[in-house]
Amino acid sequence: MRAMRFSSLSVAAGAIILLSIPWSSVVASALESLISFFHAITLVALIVAVTCVAIRWVLPLVLEILTGPLQDCIAAAAGLVLLPEYALTTIMRRMGRSPFHIAYDLGDAIAWAVRTLCVTVRITFDGLSRTARSIHPAIVAVISGALALGHVLGQL
Repeated sequence: MRAMRFSSLSVAAGAIILLSIPWSSVVASALESLISFFHAITLVALIVAVTCVAIRWVLPLVLEILTGPLQDCIAAAAGLVLLPEYALTTIMRRMGRSPFHIAYDLGDAIAWAVRTLCVTVRITFDGLSRTARSIHPAIVAVISGALALGHVLGQL
């Protein structure tokens, strides 16, 4: 009988200890932690998915779309650079004089630079586009997931 008394005393003491803990705050804290955890996991998954789509499909499309307009801007800038030379040679021809030979050399040099720059832009953007398409989604997921997880854990 004495052994039973001891166990009932220990049960009563345990019940008193358990009743003295404010359970609502413990449960609320646990739920808050669980919600924060699921929020962080959802945010990381969303960032990984968006990054994979952006790098594998959107980036190559944007690079292909931007190639032509960028080459046009380069050509327009070259036209603006050559505008003073064009005005000078036009005035000289109207006066009956031939333009300086350096004007032709300047035009040739700028045309060469523009062609070279346009080819460089096309090759660079094509290479970046092919590279973005060839990157395995797992690599993108690991890198973006690690960065996103580090950011999310820094906020917790």
